[in-house]
Amino acid sequence: MNTLGKRLKLARKEKGLTQAELQKMSGVSQQMISLIESEKVESTTEVFNLSEALDVNPKWLATGNGEMKNQDTELTREETLVLKLFRKMSSSQKNETLRTFENTEQENELIIKEYQERTMNRRAA
Repeated sequence: MNTLGKRLKLARKEKGLTQAELQKMSGVSQQMISLIESEKVESTTEVFNLSEALDVNPKWLATGNGEMKNQDTELTREETLVLKLFRKMSSSQKNETLRTFENTEQENELIIKEYQERTMNRRAA
């Protein structure tokens, strides 16, 4: 991939995002994303915002050098979206969201425990 536009489009497609979705995740206008991908813009300071949203190495995105993927654990599209939304929340919203996640986890653990107990009872009978 020898141009920023081609690298950006590849990374966006691999993440399964539309330009509009990438705009929401990165804060970079859809018009700018389109201009980059159509190779009307050859470089931009938005590389960092785009690379963070796409979870790719900013050096690779900007120059083509280095590995495409960050060495960190790769997040799914949904995980990336949740993280972006979470970062935009107020402290009280974050706390409420964390409590909801914790409650959901506890409920799931109870369901699993009940299922395991029923399965054991059936086997014992």
